Amino acid sequence: AGFNEYTMLTGDEWKALHAPMPYHAPPPAKSGGGASYVLRAAGCVLLHAAIMRMHTHCVVTCTCSALRVHEFMLVCCREAVQQRRLAKDRLRGRSLQAPSTADHRIAGAVQPIANQGSCGASYAFATAAVMEAYFFYANADDSALSAQQLVDCTSNVGNSGCSGGSLASTLEWSTAYALCTANDYPWVGSTQTCATSCTPVVQGTGVYYPTSETDLRDQTVISVTAGVVDFSTTDVQNYASGVFTGSCSSSSSAGNTAVALVGYGTSGSGAYWVVRNSRGTSWGMYGYMHLLRGVNKCGVANQPAAMS
Repeated sequence: AGFNEYTMLTGDEWKALHAPMPYHAPPPAKSGGGASYVLRAAGCVLLHAAIMRMHTHCVVTCTCSALRVHEFMLVCCREAVQQRRLAKDRLRGRSLQAPSTADHRIAGAVQPIANQGSCGASYAFATAAVMEAYFFYANADDSALSAQQLVDCTSNVGNSGCSGGSLASTLEWSTAYALCTANDYPWVGSTQTCATSCTPVVQGTGVYYPTSETDLRDQTVISVTAGVVDFSTTDVQNYASGVFTGSCSSSSSAGNTAVALVGYGTSGSGAYWVVRNSRGTSWGMYGYMHLLRGVNKCGVANQPAAMS
């Protein structure tokens, strides 16, 4: 599949087709912001290309060259994700040709590595990572979202603050309640009384649960996904680099750490997931692991979830 297989409209044609189109001011100036947004736009081009390779009946309804960078971010990226959602049910069950690699860090949809410290809140950080990418692709907003809010405010779905919680339940919570930014509701690393004074910025629309590792890969093409893995072993704790093939359990009952899956790839050591942990940058490859893919390593495909 290639770009010539799709109907391409100019920016004016797109606006006429989808009018009224509200004007969005450019993002506020930041140090290096111009270059950053150009890189994110390039990442969204890759997202478009990946979607187009996977879904041969999608119609791409905007052309990147007709829009300024911030307009492209607000229009084309969102259009790509919306098209994927519309096509998902129609194409589910068919053999999809996913790209060989995906990495949402390139687009700017992934926040810097966090450190949960002694708080057992991996479920909150993994959920925040999924929602941050969801927010980014829907609104071209790269704000970090509040893991502390998820620790403090999700007891109504059975979570226990810094004593642990459920990834699936927390993602479901995020479709019923809106998340605030991390600046508005900052991390303190202990369970607090749920604060209601922050300004909500994003709420999910539904949680999708991939049924296989292949399905999980297809979801990860589109946005950041999450899973629950066994990261309790010495091999995991001592991991420093490369594709992880060490000791861990793949049992459905052994999962103890929620992680975000921000991409995947292949190296000479095999296919891998790009796993984002929340144990700081001193662990692994500056907070990331390349986890062996395709064999349910550490149980990564036992309890996967994505925002639909």
